[in-house]
Amino acid sequence: AVLRDRNRWALFSMREEFVAALDPYLGPIPARFDKGRRYRLDLLGPDAARKAMQRPAGDQEPPVAFTDTAARQLADDLRRVQVQAPDGTLETVEGTFVEPVQLQVVCRQLWEKLADDDLTIDVDDLRAVGDVDAALRAFYAETVARVAAEQQVSERAIRAWIDGQLITESGFRGQVLMGAETSQGLANAAIWPLVDAHLLRAEQRCGATWFELAHDRLIGPVRSDNGAWAAATLSMLQRQAALWEQQKRPDGLLLRDAALEQAEQWAQTHATDILPAEDDFLKACRAARQRYEREHQQVRRIRMLALFAAAVALVAVIAAIFAIMSGQQAMVEKERAEAQSRRARAGELAAHAQAALDANVDPSGGLPLILASEAVLTTWQIDRTITVNADAALREAIDAAPRFVTLPRHRHTGTVLSARYSPDGAFIVTTGGDDTARIWDTATGAEVLQLTGPFLSATYSPDGVNIVTAGGGGLTLIWDAATGEEVRRLGGHTSAVLSAEYSPDGAFIITASYDQTARIWNAATGVEVRTFRSHAGLLSAAYSPDG
Repeated sequence: AVLRDRNRWALFSMREEFVAALDPYLGPIPARFDKGRRYRLDLLGPDAARKAMQRPAGDQEPPVAFTDTAARQLADDLRRVQVQAPDGTLETVEGTFVEPVQLQVVCRQLWEKLADDDLTIDVDDLRAVGDVDAALRAFYAETVARVAAEQQVSERAIRAWIDGQLITESGFRGQVLMGAETSQGLANAAIWPLVDAHLLRAEQRCGATWFELAHDRLIGPVRSDNGAWAAATLSMLQRQAALWEQQKRPDGLLLRDAALEQAEQWAQTHATDILPAEDDFLKACRAARQRYEREHQQVRRIRMLALFAAAVALVAVIAAIFAIMSGQQAMVEKERAEAQSRRARAGELAAHAQAALDANVDPSGGLPLILASEAVLTTWQIDRTITVNADAALREAIDAAPRFVTLPRHRHTGTVLSARYSPDGAFIVTTGGDDTARIWDTATGAEVLQLTGPFLSATYSPDGVNIVTAGGGGLTLIWDAATGEEVRRLGGHTSAVLSAEYSPDGAFIITASYDQTARIWNAATGVEVRTFRSHAGLLSAAYSPDG
């Protein structure tokens, strides 16, 4: 009855998909919502975005001119979205709409940095503000920090929820269904302020509420700011746990020895800051340590049993010798044969040491010294004799060694297989028969890092940033020399890799393997570049000084 008065008008505002629900009420309503009386409000397009930039600026006193080129460039940048190409790769294209809040964020920074006597906003002003990503990162960081403080929620929890729940692994926007009090681990009380700030959007579908990022353009800035925040804020345990989770929880990324002890000490004093995934990571590290200790104890028991069995056997042999006088001659012959075998073994080791010296397999001189020392000890430990070849090999190896640094003893539990200086001489990386590679401080002799193998050799890159290791299983690994984190794997050899060397410029790596091949790899990408084939297994390969 009220609407029968032509001087009264009613304005209805609603989402387009809900208009059909008004059909039962069209009869009593004049004009019945015919299409001629509807006005569709579209999202903010590029033309409207340019007007939103230029008209308010022109209405100032004195008026400020926002150039067409600058307005068009900013609108095009803000409407960029990611789409998936037919081959599965991601492409950035210009979308249809601009998110008003993002436009407001960038324009506000432009306005605040505009000089009082500057009456024109042009492309140079856009450059002065910085890229749009920087403005959106600042908007994201300020919003998250403010909401975390207001709602007394961990800023890290909010960042992790946005990064893990609202952005897929492929780099697209994800959606989270709203729960009763929490939504996929984050309290709704902390989510709605993010919606009010227009960082997130609450989408109503089929009677349910779904949360998502306000625009695709936020994905890159959000990920970038989260990464920078984590690097500056998180502890070693938290960063390693995130990497472990990202890489599908491999055992190779678990902490060991001193690093694990440091992580446990941090966890004791920051129990409230540990996320469930980090707690799982710490438990996995402890379980791995227990497995290693059990295996180590089992090996020791086996060795003791073997020694006991050997002692029993020796007693039995001695008893047999005393019981059977005729066995004395056989014993003499046996000892003679063993001595001859030792001398032959010593000669073989001396020959290997000489070959390593001639081929310059290890410029640090470590490998020839190890082989020559073993050649001397093979006979000296038994009958206090040294073969001529072993003596000569040891002397040449000592002469060829550049210098020595005494490292703490009893660290490698097996034979030391290789040792290399870093380019600046501050560190030494060694590999041992205990399946580890260790980095030492040359000034103090202290152990800095430990890598888990098995490894046969290790060497620094020319810039000292990375370490490349060669070992069993056909794998060559590249490590971060500062953190000990695995950077890249070079897989392709079908047998043990005996050596790996960088090119003089550090761009390539050459490896030699028992599979009768030497291979050249791109150090930055890990892609195999070239293969050299031989008729026998290769011991080493290296670059010429000019590469």
